Amino acid sequence: MLAAGVCLMAAACSSRTASRSADEQQPPTSTTSQAAGPVIATPTTAARAPKAAGTTTTTETPRPPQPRTTTTSTVPAVASQGLEFDAPSGLAFGGRYLWVTNYNGNSVAAVDPSNGAWVATYRGAGYGFDRPSAITDVGSDLFVADAAGFVTELDATNGAAVRTIRGAGYHFADPVAIASSHDTLLVLNAGQPPSVTEIDIATGKLIRVASSPGFDDPVAMAVWGDDAFVANQASNAVTEVDVLNGVQVGAPITSPGHISSPDGIAAEDGYVWVSDSATNAATQIDAATRQVMRTVNDGSYGFNTPSVALAWPGYVFIATPNGTSPMVTMVNAATGAGGWNGSSPSYVCNTNGPYYFSNISAMAVSGDDLWVASRTGDNYPAHSAEYGSLTELSTTRFNGLLRTVS
Repeated sequence: MLAAGVCLMAAACSSRTASRSADEQQPPTSTTSQAAGPVIATPTTAARAPKAAGTTTTTETPRPPQPRTTTTSTVPAVASQGLEFDAPSGLAFGGRYLWVTNYNGNSVAAVDPSNGAWVATYRGAGYGFDRPSAITDVGSDLFVADAAGFVTELDATNGAAVRTIRGAGYHFADPVAIASSHDTLLVLNAGQPPSVTEIDIATGKLIRVASSPGFDDPVAMAVWGDDAFVANQASNAVTEVDVLNGVQVGAPITSPGHISSPDGIAAEDGYVWVSDSATNAATQIDAATRQVMRTVNDGSYGFNTPSVALAWPGYVFIATPNGTSPMVTMVNAATGAGGWNGSSPSYVCNTNGPYYFSNISAMAVSGDDLWVASRTGDNYPAHSAEYGSLTELSTTRFNGLLRTVS
């Protein structure tokens, strides 16, 4: 198994080298165009039957749409020089590529998921990344949350900078998660006061800032239907916010002995799953009734301070990020049963394959392939992974390592 993993890794390195040469000769370009002048519009809220009473959030005065200008940076893509990864913090698929945010490198890298080849690294004045912490794809665009307090939009087809969304009215404060619901972009702010900023995807205009006493050290967010579920680590609770009106739904969801120091959250098949980092467990919540259904924590799941969570049709993946043998656990979203697509055990880790997981920071899935980002290279044998790496594995077979990329 080890020999096979090494061969796969060598093949990925070879294809990456070829891709770099081509990219350096012909960096991606785009046509520069200026959007029509901004039009001030008053946001409207679609009618929907009221839910249980909650806390009304702060609504901001509408702002003019952010101009949408597609530009080509003076340095649209840079030669690798070890800059593919530098503390990867987020993953998203868009266009033909897998996109990686580099928190320490103030950059975003594009990887060809068909062969693991590095395509380009985007940074510089045209992008202005400053500690990019999370990324999501919406249609043909990518939205990157920067911890410095703004959102950068990219064209997923060629990496061109589209616009930067910033301003005091957005109340961006240490954004830690970003997602979308219908035509609304949601940014989770962990800074004071904690909040969720809602933005019109088409215009970049502020819809509202949802703030609630229920937010207490928010660390992760998942969307199911018209609702956003926020994991609050300090209060051992999950806060539900109605995206259509920015109102907190009911009281925060708590369950002593079950939801404990939540550090990750994912929603699938009508259920919300929370990784309980304090009790080495995962808790399932019914998204419709808000009731805690079960907590799973026996040894077959392998949890050890679980953190990052990701939804995939019918399942959720939950990562145990640290130690010498970090792991990814596969859980049936409806039943809570473990098992890697029906196989046993429920998890893959460094001790049952050369995955080289090291401080897992993000996951993304496309088709049947799961990609896992490691923030460091502590468990990777090659010096090239010192600042982070990616691991690709199959969701349909246990120990289905496809490649590692560093």
